[in-house]
Amino acid sequence: MTTRQRSEQAMSVWAKTGGPTEWLPLDQHLLDSVWIAAYLYDSWISHTVRERWNSTGLSDGQFRSMVLFLAGVHDVGKAAPAFVAQSEPLAQKARDAGLACRLMSEIRDDRRELPHSLISEYSLRQWLMLEGLDKEVAEPLASVVGAHHGTPMAEGRMRNPRIRKQGMGGDPWRAVRNELIDWISELTGFSEVLASGDLPRIPLPVLVEVTGLVIVADWLASNTRLFPLRGRDEDGAPTLDMGARALHGWEEAAMPPPWEPAPVDTSDLEAFFRARFALPDDAVPHAVQQTAVELASTVDVGLMFIETSTGGGKTEAALAVAEVVGAQRGAQGILIALPTQATTDAMFTRIADWLERLPELPKESAAWAVTLGHGKASLNRRYAKMSEAVRNFDHVFNTARSSGIHEDETDGMLCNAVVHQWFLSSKRRLLANFSVVTIDQLLMAGLQRKHLMLAHVALSGKIVIIDEAHSSDEFMSVYLESVLSWLGAYDVSLIVLSATLTAERKRAMMKAYAGARSAEIDALPMCEDDYPLISVVPRDDQPVRLEVVDERGQERSVTWSWHGTSVEEIVASVRADADAGACVLVVRNTVKDAQATADALTEAGLPVTLN
Repeated sequence: MTTRQRSEQAMSVWAKTGGPTEWLPLDQHLLDSVWIAAYLYDSWISHTVRERWNSTGLSDGQFRSMVLFLAGVHDVGKAAPAFVAQSEPLAQKARDAGLACRLMSEIRDDRRELPHSLISEYSLRQWLMLEGLDKEVAEPLASVVGAHHGTPMAEGRMRNPRIRKQGMGGDPWRAVRNELIDWISELTGFSEVLASGDLPRIPLPVLVEVTGLVIVADWLASNTRLFPLRGRDEDGAPTLDMGARALHGWEEAAMPPPWEPAPVDTSDLEAFFRARFALPDDAVPHAVQQTAVELASTVDVGLMFIETSTGGGKTEAALAVAEVVGAQRGAQGILIALPTQATTDAMFTRIADWLERLPELPKESAAWAVTLGHGKASLNRRYAKMSEAVRNFDHVFNTARSSGIHEDETDGMLCNAVVHQWFLSSKRRLLANFSVVTIDQLLMAGLQRKHLMLAHVALSGKIVIIDEAHSSDEFMSVYLESVLSWLGAYDVSLIVLSATLTAERKRAMMKAYAGARSAEIDALPMCEDDYPLISVVPRDDQPVRLEVVDERGQERSVTWSWHGTSVEEIVASVRADADAGACVLVVRNTVKDAQATADALTEAGLPVTLN
């Protein structure tokens, strides 16, 4: 990318301020956003997402130009008195360049009614239609920049820029905004896309994803550690060494690459399962596991249900299927959703172990990001240990770099996946490559809420695994089916695990994911005696598959007994049963009693999970 000189007026507008001594010109921030969006598009988004985006009617190069353009113009609405007047010293820079700007005390109402995201959307909409785009194409595209703070602009607010002329600044300010849009359009190649006449109406799901990417680009470009401010005495011309500035920001961010695993050798599943799951040398995959992997190797998996008894190896089957599908299609990573914090904590440990056994990343790649998504994640020992390892690595790495020590001396401190600090916030955790979360984190992707598009761009490139799907109640099922419909629209491969899922719930989930196949799904011959069972709704037009697995499960016996309120009696009973090789479930009437009993069992040296 190359830059060209901006007008004095365009270079006088500020985007960010660092107090009385620092600022960042708007054109520099827009340029930073373009470059970081290019890195995200080329090195962070998985190729399966890009392939789906390209099915909208644009080539990969054209779609890339459009994404970079939208990222570049997202803050063009800051070129207006309603924004600039917030800093009187920086507003004076604009006045000195010939742009009239009233005092904030004079236009405070305009400031409230004209957020810069609204001005950005309005200005881009007008510009696109002047370029010859139909309103039906221009408005959805412009809505991306209007929503870059996490909330789409209501259509009724579009009249504000027309009637609040002092806050908008009139023709001189409109000329600056158009100049900046022209510049970014030429810089990103979007002007060529417009000239080709190939720009179609972009589907809503894709617009939501692109908005999510633009938000990520804006957040990274706004990080002053990655993209430093400059002194107030410096001019507003963009830096000439933009490649070095952008590369520094990208390397400091250490954004993880997509997962996109290598092809799986399904000819020796015994060796594959032993390597991935640290099984004994004589272990062989269960029939359910073998059947699941074989189906994933021959069917373009959209939605797969794996139904077998507890302890039947569903988790290992799901991870193996995910690796096969990820190798075939590419994937940003995996999201695993479970019903409770306790089950999520247990799963996180298993996933962390599995990640360590994956083939190592190329040395030049950043580590994959893994996160644990629930309110008490910091109390999980494995998660806390991984998070501390990252902080220690940062300290050693920065010390080594400042001391002139070669960076290779920090090798071996990290593994394939780390608790990347950028993904710790609740709004970002789903963006990590591997997310182990409670089911509510997934269900919120079906709610109308701020920054919803981040959840969608996070999910749209992943393989999603829902464990213990039978645990959802009627209320949860409404939201789950909403999420499934979005996952189906994004062609996300979804794997559902359950020991006791009813045929009714399975049909409902299938139809939510693949609504166009409702008649076929209603006609499926589902029998409760068909168990263990693997069901697959393909992404293509192949018929839905129902594969009954011929597998004899290990016989188990369940006994139960009543105990009084004496904790000592319960501990003695549990110890006796555990010594005999049994798994023991203790049920108490209240949370307080359950906690007290768990504490007593722990003190007695018995391994306990409190649920």
